[in-house]
Amino acid sequence: MFTRVQVQEAIAEMKTPDVTSWDLFSQVANFKVYRRSVPNSPLKEYKVLGTYPDLPPRYLLRAYTDLDYRKTWDPNMIEWKALNNSRLHYVAKFPWPLYPRDYVYELRVQEFDDGVVCVNGQSHGDESAPEKSGVVRVDDFRQDIVMQPTPDGKGCQVWFAYYENPKASVDSKLHVGSTVDRE
Repeated sequence: MFTRVQVQEAIAEMKTPDVTSWDLFSQVANFKVYRRSVPNSPLKEYKVLGTYPDLPPRYLLRAYTDLDYRKTWDPNMIEWKALNNSRLHYVAKFPWPLYPRDYVYELRVQEFDDGVVCVNGQSHGDESAPEKSGVVRVDDFRQDIVMQPTPDGKGCQVWFAYYENPKASVDSKLHVGSTVDRE
C-alpha cells in the first residue's frame, strides 16, 4: 500500500524523473524504461515512466487487475484463480526451454480523490496454492504502479516499478536463484 507521501513522490518523478542511478533500457513513444542492478545480486529492477494520452486510469487499472480480461490480450497467461485475502495465483508461460512460472501475490488497489490510482502487487505465501511439479514458483516479486489522469482527463501519466526473481538463466554465464529449468 502506498502512503500519500509515496504517491506524491511518484507524481513528482513523472514530471522530473530521478534516474541518476538508472540506465535507460528501452524507449518507445511516450515511455522510457529504466533498469538498474539490485545490490549484491545479479538481478535487475525496472522503472517505467510515461504517458498514455488517450487511456484514462480506469482502463489501465482494468488491464492490471481484471485477470479474465487479461486472458483476451496476454498470450503468456496460462491460468489464474482468486485466493483469500486479496491474493491471486497466476501462472505464466516462459520461453522454451524454461518451465512456466507461477506467482502467488497480494494485489491492492488504492483510489484517491484527485483521480490518482495506485496498484501494488507483492509476492505472498498461501497454503491454498501449493507449488506444482513442472512449474517454478516466483516467490520474490513486486510491482508498484501510480496512475495520474492527464490534465485533459483523456489519458494518464504512469510511474511503474517492477522487480522479480524468476529463478532462471539470465544469460549463458549467469544463473539467478535456484534454476530447475530444462537444459
